[in-house]
Amino acid sequence: MTANASSPRQSVHETAAYWAMRLSSEDCGPADRAAFLAWRDENPDHAAAFERTERALRTVDRHMADPELEDLSRQVLAETAPRQAAPVRWLVAGIAASLCILAGLSAILLSGPGQVPQTETMTASLKTYETAVGERSTITLSDGSVVTLNTDSRIEVDFEDAVRNIALVRGQALFEVASDASRPFVVKAGNQRITALGTLFDVRFDREDEIRVVLVEGRVAVDELDTARLKAGEPDRIEMTPGETLLVKASAGREVLKADVEVATSWRDGRLVFRREPLQQAVAEINRYSTSKIRLEQDPRLEALTVSGVFKVGKPDSFVLALETMHTVESSRTSDDEITLRWGG
Repeated sequence: MTANASSPRQSVHETAAYWAMRLSSEDCGPADRAAFLAWRDENPDHAAAFERTERALRTVDRHMADPELEDLSRQVLAETAPRQAAPVRWLVAGIAASLCILAGLSAILLSGPGQVPQTETMTASLKTYETAVGERSTITLSDGSVVTLNTDSRIEVDFEDAVRNIALVRGQALFEVASDASRPFVVKAGNQRITALGTLFDVRFDREDEIRVVLVEGRVAVDELDTARLKAGEPDRIEMTPGETLLVKASAGREVLKADVEVATSWRDGRLVFRREPLQQAVAEINRYSTSKIRLEQDPRLEALTVSGVFKVGKPDSFVLALETMHTVESSRTSDDEITLRWGG
């Protein structure tokens, strides 16, 4: 992306838009993150411009299918970048590069049928990020770490001089931690505290009685908090290695298992991967991403079915169609927001 040198202020925001897109690209590496941090820390205006751009892009991500927004995106890019084909999300970076367009974008999105849900709130030291059902959001934190929030998730970020604290209040998040040996990166979910130094891991906490930690790369140590065992002085720390899952259940304690990393993290690409998953569990996972829910009739034949395949999140109708194609299953829409599955034949 080429910055427009006609205005120093505009150049800062174009550069911020470039970094917002670069940091979320698949081939972004340590050198890119180091260059970004150097640019951001040069000037408080850089940090402010980048944060404003990130907020705008998170809002845009929720409205990518809106024809009016896509037309506006293409118009802005035509005025701020060379004329060439580009993915739609690169096109919307042009929106974030212009303060005037940002103001117009807010007016367009907030004047629609329903107000855009607030995804970020701040106090003096605490920042809160959240997603609604069916949404995903990628946030670059002040230290260069990247957090990807899954559907219906909420985190609270409270960075201090000696430690980087994050609370996963609900939902699921993938953490790509920027290495900083002087400041541990700590994620708290329920009664589990995960400490990492330069690593990639996924934490899921969408049920009060279950927490799941998947380590993709690097290393983490997981401590259990506020338990009778801790009070008794017994060891409560588990150190994980890549490819492991720590499953914590209120009724069964903690267990380290071999992880299927592709299945555990496929959601960040908008996919769900099932490998002989019981139908009931597959349906529960599909339902996380949509306000339109699938319901199973009670039938032992349905309970015995397993599902394998790759499915797009937020598309329950496509999932149902695949089931009807592969199995003796029939569906009916029992209400505007419910599809019921029954044994067919």
